[in-house]
Amino acid sequence: MASKSSLTRQEAIQYVKEKLGFENIEDAALDLATLNEIQRRLMSEVPFQNVSLISMPPEKRFPTVEDVLADGLSLQGGACAHNNWFTCLLLRALGYDAYTIAAIYCSEIEMEDMHMMLIVKGVEDPDDPLQADPLFLVDVASGYPLPHPVPLHRLPVTFPETAGLELSFAKYGNMIHRLHHSRDPNPNEV
Repeated sequence: MASKSSLTRQEAIQYVKEKLGFENIEDAALDLATLNEIQRRLMSEVPFQNVSLISMPPEKRFPTVEDVLADGLSLQGGACAHNNWFTCLLLRALGYDAYTIAAIYCSEIEMEDMHMMLIVKGVEDPDDPLQADPLFLVDVASGYPLPHPVPLHRLPVTFPETAGLELSFAKYGNMIHRLHHSRDPNPNEV
């Protein structure tokens, strides 16, 4: 179905129809509603998992484009480098202007550039139709899923509770932070 390093538009349409169940993709506009639907279906059908990653020797853990295509097309899924890179290739084949970015994930320790996400640009934002160059962050490979693309041009943005957490995105200096909040801590639990 796929060439060695990319997908054709027809292969992408076939994949979205057959594997993601999005029957009318051929007639869908390359707009935010379609992007949102593709993101939702990918998160539903292509699992974020790291079992296959940790079972590999360390020198083979960063995938090749062939690995990414095979894991995405087969619905095996994988970690962020697999799922988000695959999503980028899929969206490009469909006609979106998409590219991957490196991110820093902080939990208890900071580890540089250990998460991959993607940016989609040029999609009109119905909530801000006068925005000249809208940017949307897409992440289909996180244990804390996003309910839809994040409009980076409208920060700060807060999502309602998703997977038990309230998610917020805000700009601090030259960095964009993703913040999780579940509830105020109980002083007796600390």
